[in-house]
Amino acid sequence: MNFIKLIRFLLNFIDYFQQKKIINFFKKQSINKLVLFDVGAHHGETVFLFFKNFNISKIHCFEASNQNFHVLENNIKKKKLKNYFNLNNYVKGEKKKKFFFNKKKE
Repeated sequence: MNFIKLIRFLLNFIDYFQQKKIINFFKKQSINKLVLFDVGAHHGETVFLFFKNFNISKIHCFEASNQNFHVLENNIKKKKLKNYFNLNNYVKGEKKKKFFFNKKKE
């Protein structure tokens, strides 16, 4: 179990520097207001990072997993940001079809 915690810590540590690169890139673009589309929004980690660092007018989130979508929805409610978000619990693609959604349990 401690090994898993160490791996998560290391991944989060590496992710922090990647996030800083992304934020710095967009700050150099000198965009006044952003409209974001987050396809595969998961629990909202990326959009919350952008919301914290930029002037956001609207965020469109797409999350196919019902379980992750409900966590995302609850996270937005907790942060009282519902007016900025348009939440979509589906996947968008080239063709309309049904598919098997494989996910692991945590």
